Formats: sequence, structure tokens, C-alpha cells
Amino acid sequence: MTTDLPLRALSDGSETERRLAARTIREAAAEQPLRLQGSLARLVDALGDEQESVRRDVANALFEVGVADPTAVAPVADPLVAALSDEVTAVRACVARPLAELAAERPRRVRSAVPALIAPLSDVKSVRSNVAWALSSLAPYYPELLEPHADELTRALLDDHYPVQVSVLRTLVPLERAYPGLCNVVSDRLRELVTAAVASVRQAACRVAAATDQSWVDEALRERARADSHPLVRERARAARAAAATHTDPAVSESVFESATLGTWVAVRVDTVTPDPGDDDATDARADRHGTPFLVGRITSTVRDYAATDEAAMASHGVRREDFETRQEWLAAPRFPPSGDRLAIHLHNPAADYGVTLHRADDGIEATHVDGEDCHDYRAENVLALEPDRARLLAATPGDRLAFELEGATHDVRITTARYRNGRYRITGENEHQGYHITFRPLEAEPMMAVFEEGRAFRARNVSLTAEK
Repeated sequence: MTTDLPLRALSDGSETERRLAARTIREAAAEQPLRLQGSLARLVDALGDEQESVRRDVANALFEVGVADPTAVAPVADPLVAALSDEVTAVRACVARPLAELAAERPRRVRSAVPALIAPLSDVKSVRSNVAWALSSLAPYYPELLEPHADELTRALLDDHYPVQVSVLRTLVPLERAYPGLCNVVSDRLRELVTAAVASVRQAACRVAAATDQSWVDEALRERARADSHPLVRERARAARAAAATHTDPAVSESVFESATLGTWVAVRVDTVTPDPGDDDATDARADRHGTPFLVGRITSTVRDYAATDEAAMASHGVRREDFETRQEWLAAPRFPPSGDRLAIHLHNPAADYGVTLHRADDGIEATHVDGEDCHDYRAENVLALEPDRARLLAATPGDRLAFELEGATHDVRITTARYRNGRYRITGENEHQGYHITFRPLEAEPMMAVFEEGRAFRARNVSLTAEK
């Protein structure tokens, strides 16, 4: 309930009353942030208060709400964006974090804020690291919105704060894919970051380098794969080197557990269909969705292991084990996430409405596919973190409908085949009314090129998938 919060004083009170109200609300948010969900519209009005302390305390309260549940601040995203230009550093820092969290979960809600997120790349560390994170979440979905700001983004690679470096590198991957050659201007800086002191920077730099055509890349990746001190960097370098050779961009399986954020699209290769060596389509005609080589979905949640430090942190916040009937209830009570390793990742496919859970295992990654009342377990051959359109292509199975735009014209095809052939994965669809066929190659350098049977090819945009019922 929010009725006992001093919201009226916050908006209509004297200077002293507004200061006290803002402080009370900040303290309430620290204890129970989601208690303020119904009052966010009134809180953001106070971001325009003439008193610095009021704006700072209100921004702090909004920070608590946005971190506890990023989707809660979606209705007030625009005032948060406006507050990025506040003259008080603490206000800018507090609103930047929930915007970054929201961009990771609901990029569509933040897409119009790209210009406002670019300017703070030169702000203090706490601000620029969060706006860079937000931009890295938007880039896979809206590269065309970020491309006009390529100069500012590439300039941000000179930042000496490693979280900014990592996020900017992740932003540049989909931009380079959509606009080849964009990263050539920062080739020297990329070469430096491939050998940076921080492992996460080296890992991200390897991925960007692999997307370019610079002559030094293969040797640099080979050296990282051979001699880097961090195992994830070595694996990333090997995967990036293979991606550069085959013009694909697979993610190292383990990195999905370590760094993928909510909303990331993931394709799990399970190899349950044996490729047909012949030319007929009998295998694909008989394959149902359980038999597709790829299970695809967006990350909706992660499960982490709890450590002794988490229990101590809960106790320090007054969350005591003895106050709960079961350990599960106790672990679910805190608003802060555990610090342990990720044990599982949950995916959801919105087109076909099935779920996938990825589990760490001693000898790799296991996948559980749940579709209605059916449940199937698989051994994951590969786990690929991909941009949304490429992931949608991999999710398609015979019978599904695929819609997309080619040079402004809308096309709609029914998927007829989706399989490996001669070592390459192909998806072919037919427009039943006009009789033409289109093929996509989602694991190659230009995954969004729609190739007509006559040999013509056009870049597809706005891809949507409707699963066969």
C-alpha cells in the first residue's frame, strides 16, 4: 500500500515538507521498493523540483524500484530519460541504472531514447557505464537507430572504464553486422582491447574483431586462443576465429550462462533430426517441432546458486530463516539476487509458446523442452546467443508462416523445409498464392538476405514468425 507515503507533501508542501517527504520515500523504497509501483507517476513529477535534495532522494527511490523490477518503470521511462540531463550527478546516476535495466528487458520501450543515451557517454563513470549497457541492449534490435551515432560510439572505445568498454564493444557487434566496415576506423583500438587487462574486455573485443575483415585479426585471435590466462577468453577466441572463417557468429555456450541478459535470444542445437543425404524433403515433412535441430527462445529468467555470503546479506536486512516455513520461501523473500553461479537459464519461444530450460551439467549443457504437457530432455550440441531476426529464422519449422519486408514490400511464406544440407542450414518458404520460393541462410554471413529461386537476393527486415497450430 502507498496511502501512508507523504505524496501530497512531496508535490504541494513547503520546501521543508518536500525535503522530508522525499527522504521518507527514499527510505521506504530502500526497504520495500515495489511498494511504490502505484505512485511512480507522482514521483517522477518531483524530478523537476527546484530543490536538489528532493530530486536526488526521489531519483534514489526510482533507482530502487527499477532495480527490483525493471518493467515497473516502463510507464515512466520518458521522465527518466529527461532526468539524464539533470545538473546533479547523483540524479543522473540514479535514473541511468533503471533505464539500462529496462532496455535489457523491454528494448522497445527505450528505443526512442537513443539520442538521449548517446550524450551521457562522456558523463561520470556511474552514468556512462549504465547508458552504454542500455545501448548494448538496444543495438541487436535497432541497429538503424544507433548507426547515425557511430562516431560517438566508436569514440567511446577510448573510455578507460572497463564496463563502458565491454558494453560499447557489445554494441558494435550488431552494428558492424548491419553496416560492414563501420569498425575499420577503430581497428587500432580493437587490437589494443584484444589484449586488455580485464578478461571481459578481451572476450568482447575478440567477438568484434572477428566481425571485421582486418588483416591482423586471425593472428590476434590465435594468440588469445593459445595463451590467454582466462579460459572463457580462450574459448571465445576459438569460437570467434571459427566464426570469422565461416562468416557466422556463434556464442561460446558457457558465455550464455556467464553474461547473457534477460531478453537475449538463444538457439540451442540439439541435432534430433538426421540430415537426409538425398534430395527429397521426406525427412523435413515428417519432422515435427520436437524434431527440429534448434530450440529457440528469449531468456526470461535465470537461477543462481546461493552462497554463505548471500545468507549473511539476507540476515543483515532482517530476512531471517526462522521467519519462513521452508527454505524455498526464505530464499524467495529477498529483493536482491544471489551472487553464486548461474545454475539454469529459462527460455520462452513466443511464436510457438514452448519453454526451454538449460542446465549446467558436468559434461556440458542439458536442455529440457516443455510444450504444453509434453517434456523432452536433450543434450545441447551448441548454444548460440543471436540477434532476434536470425533466432526467429532458426525457430521456424515446416508449416510455420514467416512474414518480413523486402524493400518496403511485405512478404508472407509458408516454411516448407528447415534443415542442414551439405553442411549448411537452409530455410525455404513458399508463397502459395504467387508460387515463388525464398531461402534464408541463418548461420551465414548475411543471414537476413532473402534469396529468390531466380537468384535475386534482398535484405529482409521486420521478421515475424507464426507457428503452425
